[in-house]
Amino acid sequence: MKYEVFISSPVESLKDERKVVYNSLKKIGYKKIFCSEDEGSKNSNSFKTCLNAVENSELFILLIGKYYGNVPENENHSMTELEYNKAYEKGIDILVFKLHFFDYETRQKEFIIKVENSIDGRFRGKIINNIDELENRIYSDVHQYARDKITDADKKVPLEEIKESEVSVDFKKFKKLVFNDQIDKNNPPLLLLKARINYTHEAGNAQLMKLFFNNYEIRENDLINKSKKFILNDNREYTWYNRIKQCWSLPYSPNFRDNYLHYKYKIKNGDPYTYIFSLENAEMNARNNVLKIIHCGSEEHEAYKNSIIIGRYELLK
Repeated sequence: MKYEVFISSPVESLKDERKVVYNSLKKIGYKKIFCSEDEGSKNSNSFKTCLNAVENSELFILLIGKYYGNVPENENHSMTELEYNKAYEKGIDILVFKLHFFDYETRQKEFIIKVENSIDGRFRGKIINNIDELENRIYSDVHQYARDKITDADKKVPLEEIKESEVSVDFKKFKKLVFNDQIDKNNPPLLLLKARINYTHEAGNAQLMKLFFNNYEIRENDLINKSKKFILNDNREYTWYNRIKQCWSLPYSPNFRDNYLHYKYKIKNGDPYTYIFSLENAEMNARNNVLKIIHCGSEEHEAYKNSIIIGRYELLK
């Protein structure tokens, strides 16, 4: 089984902290999260279960507390360090959150030095002093991690290539985009979509897009790379998904390069054009999976009739 996130730490000494991390990730939108206290009891060999899960995870979150943790029989390192070693060896993305203690165990101090030396730059901010601070940091830092991933992915696609592949969806019409990728039905991919409303300049947002993947309607809880709300520079707050209209909000823009040069329309929190959706609840075909994009604009204003431009669409496995 594939996991979006693996939470690693000694279990007994950080029960409350692990629960906070798990619940925070759920609220962000992650659904496939590995916690050994939940999964270990299902398998008689919890040691192998955990290491296999690390290999099959996209993100490894390491919580560093006071205690080093239990060392399995016939091993020289704690379970937590073995999990970390596996994640590092396999090139899994790693985020580290260090909790504040004055008296770390001796072996834990050694482990901290090892981690600091091996993944320079992946510690997230300052030492965390309490559970409330941990919850806030998970929200902010995991969102930042997701935005960094999207930025890195976008760098691999030249702007000229985006222009060549643009798909236009006109007012009260729809487009069907067919994916011929070979899909494993047991491991649904993610859907990456780069979208905007075609306009002469940056000019805010409007709810103009509906999405269906193999007849499954993609809604609010399927969005995983953004928080549910976005804030403009003038502190107005909006939602990416309008529950009443059941449509997605898109930015008005002449291109996919600018993040609102006009001061009051600039979005404070992240890339306004890139959306990543979980397809966990959609039906999957081995081939010929179809994304249907519907323009759900209205007669209220001429700007609501402007075309939706799709600059990039891809299944992320």
